[in-house]
Amino acid sequence: MTLGQPLWWSVGLLSAGIAAGYALPSLWYLPATLLLLAVATGLSALKRGNGWALLLFWMAFGAARASMENLLPQTPLPAWEAVQARAKLKSDFLVHRLQESGLQSESLSLGSALLLGRREGISRETRQAYSESGAAHLLALSGLHLGILYGLLHLLVIRRIRFSEWRWFALPPLLLLLWGYVLLAGLPLSLVRAAVMCTAVMTATLAQRSLAPMHALALSALGILLASPSSLLSISFQLSFLAVFFIMIILARPAGTPSALMRVRQAAAVSGAAWLGTAPLAAYYFHTMPLLSIPLSMLLIPLTTVIVYLSIATLVLPVPLLATCLSTLIGLQNHIVTLCANLPGAVIRDLHPTWWHIALAYVLLLAAITRRNAQRRPTDFEE
Repeated sequence: MTLGQPLWWSVGLLSAGIAAGYALPSLWYLPATLLLLAVATGLSALKRGNGWALLLFWMAFGAARASMENLLPQTPLPAWEAVQARAKLKSDFLVHRLQESGLQSESLSLGSALLLGRREGISRETRQAYSESGAAHLLALSGLHLGILYGLLHLLVIRRIRFSEWRWFALPPLLLLLWGYVLLAGLPLSLVRAAVMCTAVMTATLAQRSLAPMHALALSALGILLASPSSLLSISFQLSFLAVFFIMIILARPAGTPSALMRVRQAAAVSGAAWLGTAPLAAYYFHTMPLLSIPLSMLLIPLTTVIVYLSIATLVLPVPLLATCLSTLIGLQNHIVTLCANLPGAVIRDLHPTWWHIALAYVLLLAAITRRNAQRRPTDFEE
């Protein structure tokens, strides 16, 4: 058997093996892995490129990795703890620098959360307003925030050097900026996923090669699960990958230069796809379903982009004028979120779906999207 999408098969089988390893932990998974690897090697020798070898390897490896992680005591490495402590000190320094520029109280807390993921100072009422309005993803560092940083790097550096013979000398400092930001934020899974994808896209751009977005997403999932199998059970991991996955399977890139109206339509489609992909799982975990997430995201994402860029400018040049503008924009965003959260019917509460309800919802969603993609005629949004 030859696999058409080996990366996605690998991710799926590795995830299945990890789930089995956590559900039925056993030290017998380790010799079983060696046995299956031997079988896989034999199959590959009999028929070159046989896909069964890949399937057996990933499922057995995932089961062994997860069962061993579940059985053995988890002790953080001293070196890793030292790196995290140093990153927290740097993050504290940046928060203090924002405070020195003139940011105070709620503006300082929101600015630190949007730029650095530091949410300790945000009040419970503000957290609840963001959650019920469907804007909670703005407070959790994700691909949106790293995409904002990557967009700035692309505008200032990448597009200017991608055809230059010096482009490979610029790659290490660019990667250092991206991963330094991820480390500074404490390595949240959604940010790690985005960083792996940005790394793959940046490398492909400088190598003047095309890269399928789905392959970049699968590569990031594979890397995270190999490094930390328990991430599969993380809410952040599941929501982050589902949002990006549904955006990719629902939307297509526009041909040529899109018009202003087309950009608005795309922004609405991206927000809708992300909401559609995460709403069932969010209802399962949080028992609520925000109904204003799509229009609110279209309004707040550009505002958040300006806030992040202005926060970076305030860190570089901490002057009262920049801090005043930043505080005003953060106050405006809080006012919009609070207003939307208090609207009647903005959120459906007390939802308690079971796991098979969620599984059925995703099966129906995928079936509907597959049928729609098969019947869709070429439009301006087709590649």
